[in-house]
Amino acid sequence: MRSTIIFLLLLIINVDSNAQNYKTAFDEIYIFINNKNFRHDVLGYKAYFDTKSDDKRFQSDNYSFRIDYKTLDYISLYNLGKLVNKDSISYIDPLDYYKGKTNYEIHIELSLYKRIYIVTNLPEKMLIENPELHNKLIIWSTSYAGTVKDVSYMSYSGKNLLED
Repeated sequence: MRSTIIFLLLLIINVDSNAQNYKTAFDEIYIFINNKNFRHDVLGYKAYFDTKSDDKRFQSDNYSFRIDYKTLDYISLYNLGKLVNKDSISYIDPLDYYKGKTNYEIHIELSLYKRIYIVTNLPEKMLIENPELHNKLIIWSTSYAGTVKDVSYMSYSGKNLLED
């Protein structure tokens, strides 16, 4: 009886430690998004990319990611991000990475990620003013906000939000 209990305890400890070391395929992803594909949202911003819809009734599918202020005060998009060296992270181009997948498959995959980081280049104007930033990218921790069909976002000011 005692040896059975010890065996079960060792088995539980072993399974628990293996579970903690196990990393799923959907733990985290870094997604590169054009630096013009950001828009204002309530108490934050949204970054997005769009793809051609595989549903004949629609032209495109738009995938959004929420970047929160974390407070009730306005914070610029640039100040919410973190500068990193270009060669320090591995990121995907969503149009290449999701090529051949249905829009439903893309939606499900993005929904499964525990951590999603949006990555982009700094605007050209900022790079001209600060040449030391040429080897930098800016990243944000985000959450997947979902997908909508046939939505196009326009900038009324024509201004890049990173220059704000």
